Amino acid sequence: MGMSAIYCRQFGRGRWFWGSTPVGPNLAVIVAVLLLTAPLGAAAADATFLGTPITPAAGTYLVKRDANVRAAPKTASKRVATLKKNERIDVVGKGPGAWMAVRKDGAELGFVCGTILVPLVDGSLKAPIIGRTAQRKDIECIYSARFIGKNPVSGEAFETSD
Repeated sequence: MGMSAIYCRQFGRGRWFWGSTPVGPNLAVIVAVLLLTAPLGAAAADATFLGTPITPAAGTYLVKRDANVRAAPKTASKRVATLKKNERIDVVGKGPGAWMAVRKDGAELGFVCGTILVPLVDGSLKAPIIGRTAQRKDIECIYSARFIGKNPVSGEAFETSD
């Protein structure tokens, strides 16, 4: 598991102390939350997918359980494909309700209920995150978080970034 370093200086006493803290899954969760809650901005104009209006929201997702892919965003719609648990699928956008428009191998496939999909987030850092914070008037902490690598999660089809 990766570590982030924290160095603190107590002013007026000339003392430095440091510590480290595990960041593995915690950093991945923070990055995922930031990416998933970021506004889509002006590029999020409505589009159509297989004749249905969608809001663009691209990303790679993991299928949580076997699921049917429908021709339209309705359970009564024709089944056009089946996705298997732990399969990776490209989401093109959000349709009505909980429906997500999906693509496979570059071709438009259909609609899947979004509750069976989990977004996959890279979680790696291109450069270390370095900063300072004052915990009290006489203590300043300098922190650094850097990407070390990815680790598989036992029994799962995804990995964590450390």
